[in-house]
Amino acid sequence: MFNLKEIQTYINQNKLDWVVVPREDEFLGEYVPAYNERLLWASGFSGSAGLAIIGQTCAHLFVDGRYTLQAADEAKEFQIHSLYEVWDWIKTTLEPSNTVGLNLRLHTQSFVTKLKQHIQNIRHLDPHPVDQLWTDRPLRPKSVTVPHDIKYSGESIDSKLSRVRSEMASKAEALYVHDPHDVAWVLNIRGQDLPYTPITLSRALIWKHGAVSVFGDHTQISDDLRNHLGKNVQFYLESELEQVLLKSACIQIDPTASAYDLDVVAENNVVQSSPISLMKSIKNSVEIEGMRKAHQWDGEALRKFREWVFLQDPTTLDEIKASDQLEMFRRESPECKGLSFASISGFGSNGAIVHYHSTEHTTRQFELQGVYLIDSGGQYLEGTTDITRVFAIGTPTAEQRKAYTLVLKGHLRLAMAVFPKGTTGHQLDALARYDLWQYGLNYEHGTGHGVGSYLSVHEGPHGISPRMNASPLQSGMVVSNEPGYYKAGEYGIRIENLMVVQESEHEGYLYFETLTQVPYEDSLIDVALLTDVELNYLNLQGGKS
Repeated sequence: MFNLKEIQTYINQNKLDWVVVPREDEFLGEYVPAYNERLLWASGFSGSAGLAIIGQTCAHLFVDGRYTLQAADEAKEFQIHSLYEVWDWIKTTLEPSNTVGLNLRLHTQSFVTKLKQHIQNIRHLDPHPVDQLWTDRPLRPKSVTVPHDIKYSGESIDSKLSRVRSEMASKAEALYVHDPHDVAWVLNIRGQDLPYTPITLSRALIWKHGAVSVFGDHTQISDDLRNHLGKNVQFYLESELEQVLLKSACIQIDPTASAYDLDVVAENNVVQSSPISLMKSIKNSVEIEGMRKAHQWDGEALRKFREWVFLQDPTTLDEIKASDQLEMFRRESPECKGLSFASISGFGSNGAIVHYHSTEHTTRQFELQGVYLIDSGGQYLEGTTDITRVFAIGTPTAEQRKAYTLVLKGHLRLAMAVFPKGTTGHQLDALARYDLWQYGLNYEHGTGHGVGSYLSVHEGPHGISPRMNASPLQSGMVVSNEPGYYKAGEYGIRIENLMVVQESEHEGYLYFETLTQVPYEDSLIDVALLTDVELNYLNLQGGKS
C-alpha cells in the first residue's frame, strides 16, 4: 500500500522540488488515527516514527534503529536512511534554492527553523498533498469523551488546574495545551479516538483566571461529562481555536507545539514549556497503587500465556495466533480495557526486527527449535502496562543462552541501581549496555521510556537512552527497562519490565521498584554468567520461571 507516483505527479504539477511527509499528524503525537496515516499511505511504511522526503524522481525514508529492517521490507521504492542523519542528508542533497513543500501544522517549530537555515523556499501546503490525493481516506474518529474517576486519577480537576496555573508564565493570560494527552490528564477525561491510547483528539486553553476552553469535534457531550467537568469548562469547535488564539492578549505556548500554532500567536505569545508534561509523568500514590494492580492482572495473563505456549505443538502456532491468544488472556480480566499498543510477536528472524508487526502476509509459523519474542501491553483503568518476554521453543543454543543472559545482566544492573537525585536517564543508560559491550555487542534503541497512567504507553519528558535528556528521573515516574540484542536474520532478545522511581532509604537518593510481575525464562539463563548479587536479586524478586 503506497502511492509514491501520485505524490511525485503532484510535485511536478505544482513546481516543487521536494515534499515532506511526516509520521506525525497535527497533534504531533507518536500514535495517529487511521485517517492521519499519511506516511503509511505515501510509502507503505507502518512504523510509529519516520519521515519521508520525496523528490520529483526519487524518494527517501528516514527511520530510527528500531525500524531499519521493517522499512526496507515495507517501503521498497524508498531509499532508507537513519532518522538521526536527516539533517546531514538535507545539507548534502538539497540545494538552498530548492522549493520544499510541507504543512506547518505537522511539524514542530524547531524542525521548520532548522530547515529554513538551509532552504530558502519553503511552501506551506494546506491541506497537505496527501490529504488531497487520498480519495478513500477514513473518517475522523468521533468517540465519546468520558470522565476518569478520581479513584483512578488520585487528584481532582481543580487541584490539577490550580497547580498548572501556579506554574504559568506570569504575563500569560492562558496556557495553550496542544497535546491531547495533557488535556486528558488535567481534566481527568478519556476517550477512544486512538486505537490503543484512551484519549479524545482535542486541545485546550487554560485561562489563568477561571475558565478552560476545550477545542475539538465533541459531537456527544453527556450530562455526566458536564457534571464531571463543571461550569468553567466550555466546549468549542476545533475550527474556532485559531481565532481565539489571534484575539488573545498573551498566550503561553510550548516550544514543542506546531510551527503553524507558533506562527499564529507569534506577536503575542510567551514561548515557554508547559508544566503539564512533567506533572503528568510524576504519578501520585493512587496512580502508583493502580499501576501495581494493573501489573498483577497483566502478570496473570502472561503466566497463563507462557503455560499455554509450552502446551502446544509448536508447528501448530504462528505469530498472529500466539499474540491473539495473549490478548484473549488479558481480556479475561474484566479490568482490561484493551491493548496499550499493537503486540510485537516475532519468531526466529522476525524477532530481530525491533518493532516488527506481524501480518497475514509476514506471519511466521513456529518451528520445533527457535526463539520467540513477544512485546505487548494492556490498558486498565488503574494503569498501563508494557512487557517483553522471550521464550525458547525447543532447546536453545549456547549462543542464544549467552545473549539472553548478557541482556538479563544489563536489565538487572539497571533495576538494582541506586542513584542521586538529579540523575537523568542518559546517565544510567550505560548500565544496561555494559555487559553486552564487554563482548562487542549493543542494541540500537533506547533502554527505557516513560509510561502513562491509563494513557499513552510512551510518555515523556523522561527516558533512558544514549541521547541527552535534560529531565532528571524523579520519584513517581514510571519508566521501562528494556535492553536487547538482535542477530539479524536469526533471532531477537529483549527483556522488558516497567519500574517506578522511589525514594531510597539513603537521603537524597532514588531507586527503582519493579512493577512487572512475570518471571524470566529459566531455559535461556546461563547461571554461570551471573554474579551472586544478580542471583540473589532474582531470587528475591521471584524472577525465575
